[in-house]
Amino acid sequence: MMNKKTLSTQHKTFTKQAATSSLVALALTIAGCGGGGGGSTPAPTPTPTPTPSPAPAPAPAPTPTPTPLTQDQAFEQYLTALTTRVIVPGYENFQSRAQALMNTTTTECQNAGSTSDANDFGTIQTSWREASQAWQAVAWLGQGPAGENSNRFKIQSWPDERGNVARGVAALEANPETVTATIVANTIASAQGLTAMELILYRAQTTPVDAVAKAKECEVLTAIATNIHNLSVSFSSAWQANDGIRQQLVSGSGQYTSRKDSVEELVSNWLEYFEVVKDDKLIDGITNTARAENALSDQTTFNVRTNIDSFIKVFNADSDFGLDDVLIRAHEQNSIATQINDSFATVTTAGNALQDSFQAEAGSVQGQARIRALSDAMDVSRDLVRTNMVQALDLNLGFNGNDGD
Repeated sequence: MMNKKTLSTQHKTFTKQAATSSLVALALTIAGCGGGGGGSTPAPTPTPTPTPSPAPAPAPAPTPTPTPLTQDQAFEQYLTALTTRVIVPGYENFQSRAQALMNTTTTECQNAGSTSDANDFGTIQTSWREASQAWQAVAWLGQGPAGENSNRFKIQSWPDERGNVARGVAALEANPETVTATIVANTIASAQGLTAMELILYRAQTTPVDAVAKAKECEVLTAIATNIHNLSVSFSSAWQANDGIRQQLVSGSGQYTSRKDSVEELVSNWLEYFEVVKDDKLIDGITNTARAENALSDQTTFNVRTNIDSFIKVFNADSDFGLDDVLIRAHEQNSIATQINDSFATVTTAGNALQDSFQAEAGSVQGQARIRALSDAMDVSRDLVRTNMVQALDLNLGFNGNDGD
């Protein structure tokens, strides 16, 4: 039996062990809370910021309905756009290219006849081609000074069924006097322009080289180039003036009885030249390559592409207020406008499909097929214009433009 002293000793030992255990537990608790550093409260976990929902996209604004126009109002806008964006810039570009041709010819011909070598016309040929393309862009237009006094034929004498170009050039080269632009301006029309220059620039050079003939050849070339420039200045100046043909065409005054009359004259010119390109340049060019347009320089394909571009610009006023807008704004004929624009896209594709050499195209079965495909595509555009558009706008065209003769 344990005595009281033993029990008392055991009790003290147990109490001491319990106290020690409590202190250890307390220390472990403090360590688990970050070590005792003054008993600070742990930082709270941050609340994540909610991502805002994107604002809904605003509804697209409705396309405004164009204000309807009377036909006369629409014609005024069209005529203004056509003259400003197509006709005036076209003649300005022709004048610029004609001046470059005159300057180039004068420079290149300065020393003609001083050596025993044939004339090297490479630089002049390049300038001639550029002037020729500039002319093709406005060749369709018969209004204004280009349509007077056979001026268009003076610039480009084609087709030349009677060989007048060769005879006219021969007469100038045989003239014992110094041939000037004034003499050229008073000779036959066929010897005055780009076609006459083409004959000299691209014909086979005679051998042996005659120094006197070389000098005369360049003298005639320079005089013709100067005459072309003089004509181009008269065309451009007339269209730039605010009180001349431009003002009359837009206002339907002077030689025009109304704006409708102005449009009728323009559309007639347009369709007439459409026939020239489609039939004379393309179809007749297949069967008579020697008399094809610019046969010596083989430029027909380039000419036709430029002509097509000019036809499109006549219709849409170079993407401004065009005849397509007249159809839509004055007559709500959206379908006709779309059909014509689509048909011109097909024509452009067919024109681009031709090889650059028209002579090569006309001489192959595949090439002839491409030429005919282009002519057929142009038929579609022409019919849409002269039937659907003309009827919708109630136009009264001239005989040629209406009948395709």
